Amino acid sequence: MTATFQYVDGVCGSGKTYTAIGKMAFLVKSGSSAIYVTNTKALLKQTETQLEALKVATVLTIADCPADPNYQSIIQKITSTLSESRTYPCVFLCTTESLIRSASQLEQHAKLPLYIDEGFRISDAGEINCNTEQEAQGIAFKIRQSDIKPSGYVDHNDYKLPVDQTKLLQYLSNPLTTVQVTVAKSKFQWISSLDVRAFSSKFSSVTLLAACHEDTLQYHAIKSSGCSQVKLDWGLKTSHYTSGSVEVLWVLEDAEWRTTKVKANRGKSEEGYDEIERLVIHFEWRCLQADKDLGDAVVVTPEFTNVKQVAGMGEHLPVQAHGMNNYTHLHNHIDLHTQMPMPFLSNFYKDQYGMSEEEIRRSCYHYDRYQAALRVSLRISDDKSHVFCFGDKPTAQYFVSKLDPRVNVSTDMLWNKLSWDTSGRATYSNRVSENTTEQKNRSADRKRLRKANPSLATEVEDRLLNYFRDQRRTWIANGISSNITIKIIREQIRTELEETP
Repeated sequence: MTATFQYVDGVCGSGKTYTAIGKMAFLVKSGSSAIYVTNTKALLKQTETQLEALKVATVLTIADCPADPNYQSIIQKITSTLSESRTYPCVFLCTTESLIRSASQLEQHAKLPLYIDEGFRISDAGEINCNTEQEAQGIAFKIRQSDIKPSGYVDHNDYKLPVDQTKLLQYLSNPLTTVQVTVAKSKFQWISSLDVRAFSSKFSSVTLLAACHEDTLQYHAIKSSGCSQVKLDWGLKTSHYTSGSVEVLWVLEDAEWRTTKVKANRGKSEEGYDEIERLVIHFEWRCLQADKDLGDAVVVTPEFTNVKQVAGMGEHLPVQAHGMNNYTHLHNHIDLHTQMPMPFLSNFYKDQYGMSEEEIRRSCYHYDRYQAALRVSLRISDDKSHVFCFGDKPTAQYFVSKLDPRVNVSTDMLWNKLSWDTSGRATYSNRVSENTTEQKNRSADRKRLRKANPSLATEVEDRLLNYFRDQRRTWIANGISSNITIKIIREQIRTELEETP
């Protein structure tokens, strides 16, 4: 018998979770039980609260999965609780990861319907850079994924997995997960993949709640497994609508946005970070032009910056969206994050799931960027102006394709609006003293201003330079930091807009 996955196709914020809660409540009132899983504890708590409001009995398991494969209490707790919960109608909640780890031990004779919110991890991968090929081979031998024993091998901590790779032990101990290990010179690479057919057989039905299901990685994995996929019609919206205007921007016109493109130019002077900061400042300028109200710009930064915000601006949002989030006060969003699989994992997707380069890009990048962007208040119909910026044009176009045709949308390129002095030369104003330090500061201030906002008029630039000079003379101990620069520019832009007829 062919295994079947049901899926609900509705855009972010269309009510998939709320509808699923109602359906589970109906099951309980009819004397049946159900299982609901999602990626995070916070979302589980939100769902539990909604079920309690409907007076539905819930059995809640919120627990992490320790990496130690011998640690069985999570699996035992889930399996025993599921067994006991069948004696009375209820909804069982736990994290998706915990259920996948425990599914092989569920009783086959008492299957329950399963609702998976925000999709589930079909595959995972990791790479360990070792000092030598022998060390990489030793790790493979230690975890019993290779029959080749390196010369001089001793079973001790020299061959232990790094802390960030110990999740591999979970996959190795799960009967529903297949692990492939490769030693490529001094690199140890691994890929895990879930047996979706065997997993689905543990439940009476599996319903996936994920926006734009056919664009996801799970869609291609299920398709390649031979399982059927049936679309459910819950009457949800398939496009986003707002009565306000939407401006969609992108940075690169003819190339894919990659964090490495910026990182490669970063160097010791962190030039890449300066480029990102410059983009964010100009993005805020566009937001101000849109509605003369800065509000809160949402910033999802590139991975390499290791910070949650650029120059202290904006608010960092998780990648995954959800119908019950708390970000409806935000209206502007710039997302320059990159989340693409490693090359050997991309090759796995091509070979095992039959995916093309375009499908991988859409599933692993465009879809995630869309998910992050739709955490903001575009989900609510209003008359506000919204500005969204993405790394490249195809990602921006993907986002636009999810908007209702009636929405007033304008598109443009952000990067071509920027220019700055690359010659390194600077001019000096006679308003600055002949002090060499002050002249150097003047030059640095001018360069910073032109990077931050190259469209400032000359007279405005001179006023700001004098302001910097006076600030520096007043508070000698405090330099003019990037944050101070940004604050001053913001105030200047706000003033200019207020004075505009």
